Amino acid sequence: MLALFVGLVSLLSPQQPVLAPGSPAPKLEVKTWVKGEPIAAFAPDRTYAVEFWATWCGPCIESIPHLTELAKQRSAVTFIGVSVWEDNDKEQVPSFVAKMGDKMGYAVAYGGNKDGTAANWLAAAKQTGIPCAFVVERGVVQWIGHPSGLDTVLQQLADKTFDLAAAKQKFDAALAAREVAQKLQAEIEACAQLFDAGDRKGAHARLAEVRKAPNGKAMTAELQFVWLAIEDEPAWRAAATARMNESENARTDLAMFLEPNALRATAACTWLLAELTSGRYPANWYPWLCGGRMHRVLRHYDDALACAARSREVILAFRKANPDATQGNALDVIGALEERIRKEQAAAGK
Repeated sequence: MLALFVGLVSLLSPQQPVLAPGSPAPKLEVKTWVKGEPIAAFAPDRTYAVEFWATWCGPCIESIPHLTELAKQRSAVTFIGVSVWEDNDKEQVPSFVAKMGDKMGYAVAYGGNKDGTAANWLAAAKQTGIPCAFVVERGVVQWIGHPSGLDTVLQQLADKTFDLAAAKQKFDAALAAREVAQKLQAEIEACAQLFDAGDRKGAHARLAEVRKAPNGKAMTAELQFVWLAIEDEPAWRAAATARMNESENARTDLAMFLEPNALRATAACTWLLAELTSGRYPANWYPWLCGGRMHRVLRHYDDALACAARSREVILAFRKANPDATQGNALDVIGALEERIRKEQAAAGK
């Protein structure tokens, strides 16, 4: 989900040309090759899919099985995963890759934090979220986007039907829309800071002005939902209940409310977790996972581990009942959360 993308400040100055479809591919300036043969340069007769990720990025981890499957299907394409926006002081990247084993079936490199590939690729292309993939062919960037779009692009390149000009036009339009949205988001964050500083009246007034902008109502809806939980919990519960009754996707989105709001709306989050996992809805591992994350923030480590364990039980029960279903990496995500909880629990002496 795009909501799970990580916003970072662009490292690109306005004077520099934007890396886009049709641009020459930059060099792969990585720090270390963790898995697979090092790639010194892009061969002119081969297609490459370069995906930027990080060990802390949930959506990136969720994309790994998809990339592994694509790598199996398309032997003519070289897949490369480059870890960015994280330090590797404790060798967390090699450790993560080793644990993944064959589940991460492509070349992997550590590219540094915000330097090297992060600067020459992501920042140069004004990409502010990961996972983000680049497709390179004949030494030229063909496409830039979320890894979920690789299937179509690689098939079109194989069929010789890929339209580079159209890809460039679509990229430029998306970039322009993103920059407008980023400015609007910055204003929304300023409203949130004003609210958290105690000037709720001023925050509401400023947000009302933001809502007048194109797409302003949609972009401010989540912040208003958070404020409602803080200022009028009964009304918020009614709104949350209505959302829960809409669909499983709506309940999944609601589950993401738990972790970031655990401290400022603890009662609301506790109620929401109980509702999402009450049994009134089909069993879903994700609310339990988010509950574990919420309790970790609250330092309720035993409760956090119990939620993680329940999340695993739901996954295993589903797989037992549906042996032919696609195997995702939910268990890896749960395991990573449990490891983090136990480390924090040990450090806290609880």
